[in-house]
Amino acid sequence: MDRRIEQLELWLDELEASRAERIASTSATTTAAPVANQAAKSARRPPPAHLPREKRKTLPEQEAWPDCGGKLKHLGEDVSETLEYVLAHFKVIRDVRTKLASARCDKIVQTEAASRPIARGKAEPGLLAHVLVSKR
Repeated sequence: MDRRIEQLELWLDELEASRAERIASTSATTTAAPVANQAAKSARRPPPAHLPREKRKTLPEQEAWPDCGGKLKHLGEDVSETLEYVLAHFKVIRDVRTKLASARCDKIVQTEAASRPIARGKAEPGLLAHVLVSKR
């Protein structure tokens, strides 16, 4: 248990350090920096591959576009991973939001991303609660 807490604290320290580096490098560069460079700087490492994964898939409620009545077809999906702590172990929750497109009017439908305790954060509520309680 203590080892897992130490691993989590190290991972959080790495995230904070990489965030500080991004902030420092962003303030040092001009606002006219290419979009590709900004995307490369803000890339985050995925959670460790050895952790178990739980997949939550959400689909839009509509089966047809309301304006034109066109049937929706699968277009793709957005995937995000967050880290959760559950009963003395960690797991990765993989949220998959399917995109659907209307065949008639070329419009796209997708459910909104779930809210998170920390905007753009990787931690789920259980993990944050565990970290707060574990601090001495």
